[in-house]
Amino acid sequence: MTTKVSNIKDELSEILYIKNPKIFVIEWLPFDSNQLRELNKKLDIEKGANKTLLTGLIDQSPDVPIFTSKGKHTKVMVKDFVLDSFVNLDAVIDLPEEEGIVQIEEMAIFISKSGFVVYSLNLREIEGQNSFMSLDKLSRVVADLSQDSSMVIDSLLTEFQRNFLEIIFGNPMHRPKTICYIGEDINIKYADVKEYCDGEDCEIEISQLIGEGHLPYQVESNIFFKGTRGTLVVVDNFTEKNEYQITFWGIQHAISTFVDCFMSRIWELYDQSNNIKTLVEDAVKGNTEALNRVQEQITLLTSTISLVSQIQEFLKDSTFDLLQIYQENNIADMNDFYDVEKGLAISRERVKEADKIINGLLTELEGIRNYISTLSEMQMRKMNKAMTRNTKSMNQVLQANTRTGEAIDMIELILAGSIILEVFAFAVGEYAKDDTFFGGLLNEYGTMVMFIISIVCWIGIVVYLRWSKSRMERKALKDFTINMTLNQTINVEKLSDYMEDKEILTKHVEYDKNNVIISYVWDIGKDPDLKDLDIDHVSITYNETNSLLLSIEIETGEVDTDQQKMIEQILDDMKSSGVLES
Repeated sequence: MTTKVSNIKDELSEILYIKNPKIFVIEWLPFDSNQLRELNKKLDIEKGANKTLLTGLIDQSPDVPIFTSKGKHTKVMVKDFVLDSFVNLDAVIDLPEEEGIVQIEEMAIFISKSGFVVYSLNLREIEGQNSFMSLDKLSRVVADLSQDSSMVIDSLLTEFQRNFLEIIFGNPMHRPKTICYIGEDINIKYADVKEYCDGEDCEIEISQLIGEGHLPYQVESNIFFKGTRGTLVVVDNFTEKNEYQITFWGIQHAISTFVDCFMSRIWELYDQSNNIKTLVEDAVKGNTEALNRVQEQITLLTSTISLVSQIQEFLKDSTFDLLQIYQENNIADMNDFYDVEKGLAISRERVKEADKIINGLLTELEGIRNYISTLSEMQMRKMNKAMTRNTKSMNQVLQANTRTGEAIDMIELILAGSIILEVFAFAVGEYAKDDTFFGGLLNEYGTMVMFIISIVCWIGIVVYLRWSKSRMERKALKDFTINMTLNQTINVEKLSDYMEDKEILTKHVEYDKNNVIISYVWDIGKDPDLKDLDIDHVSITYNETNSLLLSIEIETGEVDTDQQKMIEQILDDMKSSGVLES
């Protein structure tokens, strides 16, 4: 990696310089053999390809042969691989920099099925410094390198893995990584390594690189610093053995960092469950909106916990694999200074113990869900009671209206009689004497005849009014329906034959999981077997899969009809056709 021009505007006070620094950026990601195989497919390794260009951008015009990435892409070259075990890459990163900034960035990337990813590079030059390079400027370069490595690996991950990272880190582009620095020499040498921890400039610059509270260690002229974010090593003769020691500590530290973030996310989920409890309290007070929000948040939280549980399984497998690899290779840990095996064992135990917390959280959510269900049922019962009271009140109103209507009918009848008498009085009241036969009868029996004629007319009007009212009621209640649930066994083939003779108005087919539910509606007025019944339409619903007649519904204009008898006649007709068992 080479940085020739800088945008640093501060006047730096640079104290410590290391020679020919080599940098390892290490992190743990949820990988296994399946994820690694998918990555190798993306790289076209099986097809013999050893170079490819990758980007995290989406091609908005896939039909156009040219794809514009605005400089945001990575050129990847495969150096070595085992299809479902590891892949070793060289990556050339082309990312846009500020105007005037020149940065050539090439790195090696090692990805293992155990989940550890190592980005390594040799720093060639920083603003003209091409041998000894200042720790202050080195820390700034590495901050940029850490973000660039996130962008590179993002284009190699599956959506499944990206979801995991978003669950744990929120913004995964700025996730923490472990940084290991290895130099061949340092410009200021102290006989005792502890003198670098002076509480002033030297210690501050080292802390910029590897974090506060770093621990020093010395083996002859070789010095080691271990901090909260990484390690700084100055070794005279750097060997492969030293690299194994440093990278394995970095892997162990990266897993430990991920576990820290993993546990923080679990505690955050606990805080969210407490917020749900607050909403439950509002729901108990009758806040219906709070009840809906509780149900939504429980669903979302349960989904998140499910993903966290899957991440936990990846961590369990990875810590087990790494412990096994470390023990099999007998990698020295410099008198327990790095103590990789102990660190891996601690991480493995923490991941294992997370089971208790996750299960406790799930149990608590299940309890809240059951309580909410009970609360919903209570509210439904209250609503049913209210509806029952309203129905009762409506029935009382209807009964009162009925009584009022009957009283009005009586008044109408009385008024009709009065009108008849008035009409006859008006018609014959002007004649005092009449020599005709009818007139003679009126003269002799006038009062009686008038009374009888009035009564006959009155009765005729009453009959007509009753008939008209009944006709209007039947017309208003034309769609009166009768429904009955049956759940009786049927012969589906016979039913199909039975329906062939009907005037079918609608047929509805519904697929419910493993069942097929079919509904028929037919016009019974054109049914030769049932046309004498005072029924407009018949509807049946049956389960074709289980051969069950679920329900039957009829529409009739006769309010006072014998409902049971109507349905029995239709069922008898179906029995005679072999549809229903006798």
